[in-house]
Amino acid sequence: MEIVGGTTGRSRTIRLFFALWPSEAMQKTLRQISEGVIVGDGGRAVPQKNIHMTLHFLGDVSIDVMPCLEQAASRVSARPFELTVDLLEYRQRLQMLWAMPADTPAALYQLVEDLYHELSGCDIKLEPRRYLAHMTLMRKLYTMPALPDIPAVRWQVNDFCLVESDTKCQGVVYKVLRRWVL
Repeated sequence: MEIVGGTTGRSRTIRLFFALWPSEAMQKTLRQISEGVIVGDGGRAVPQKNIHMTLHFLGDVSIDVMPCLEQAASRVSARPFELTVDLLEYRQRLQMLWAMPADTPAALYQLVEDLYHELSGCDIKLEPRRYLAHMTLMRKLYTMPALPDIPAVRWQVNDFCLVESDTKCQGVVYKVLRRWVL
């Protein structure tokens, strides 16, 4: 009987997602924007270093699937594109504040679709829902905050990455495992 990662008879799992990862400067700008939002009840800011745009959330997957995920991502052929984040949106049901593009570029939708297609050959469960480009800035917002107009934050997207999500007692820690250049 094999023991791997503290489990008996099965391989260890890790929580993964594919994402666009902004520069530290862009993360700082987005954090400053979130600090300008006047909240009523609740509101916990996402740590600056955790601000990102998810492409596909994979959840807990076996580490045995990692080679397939990496090969699938390597087959994605996409060009760099510009993404303009210029809108704040409050999602009441989720109790979240998002930063997002008012107009999502076709190149981002194509990247998400191509990655989905390539990942479908791996032994994972993909979320089949319609893609909505956003970055979570705050969680646990119990009431609608006052949403100011924000300056357009332009982002030249040149790569995407595979990220591990690890929940620690001090909060969630994200680790970029690998990047693919567009």
